[in-house]
Amino acid sequence: RAIVLSYTVAQAGLLIGGIDAVAPVLTNFFLVTYTLTNLAAALLALCGLPNFRPVWRLYSWQTSLLGAALTAGSMFFLNPLFALLTLALALALGVYIS
Repeated sequence: RAIVLSYTVAQAGLLIGGIDAVAPVLTNFFLVTYTLTNLAAALLALCGLPNFRPVWRLYSWQTSLLGAALTAGSMFFLNPLFALLTLALALALGVYIS
């Protein structure tokens, strides 16, 4: 069912306006993925969990938090409307899952 749903969503997006209409939405979803990854790394470091041991010697929680802020800022710089819609959808998905 997931493959059929993914295929249907992809085809609907392409039929609506071509690849140029879908590209900003995909860009925002990739940026929100990077934002949440950086935010998760910062929160794991701040909590001091023993199983979170990054091996990069220049890592700190500040760099992860800065990365999260910059990627979220770049979402709003590229297209504020799509950024708000993407964040609303990601928040709704998070509420639905939990």
